[in-house]
Amino acid sequence: MQSYDPDRLVSQVRDLLRTAGKQPSLATDERLAMTGACMLLRSLGITPAKDPVDAYRRILDSEPWPDADDRLAVEHAQHTALEDHT
Repeated sequence: MQSYDPDRLVSQVRDLLRTAGKQPSLATDERLAMTGACMLLRSLGITPAKDPVDAYRRILDSEPWPDADDRLAVEHAQHTALEDHT
C-alpha cells in the first residue's frame, strides 16, 4: 500500500506555484485544499495519510506538554513528603 501526507502535498504544490511566479494563499479555505489533495492522491491510487512522526512533532511543537514522567515524579515527591511529616 502506498500512502502520502496530504499536508505535504499541499505544501509542495504551493512551493511549485511560487517557483512558477504565482502567489498561492490558503487564507480562504484550507479545508478545501486538503480535500482536493486527498482526492488527487486517491485518484492516483495513493492513500492519503499523515506521516505519524510529523503529526506528533506538530502536536508537540504547537504548545508545551508536560512530560508524564515529570508529573508522576512530582506526585510521588508530594506523597513522600506528606508521609514524612505524619
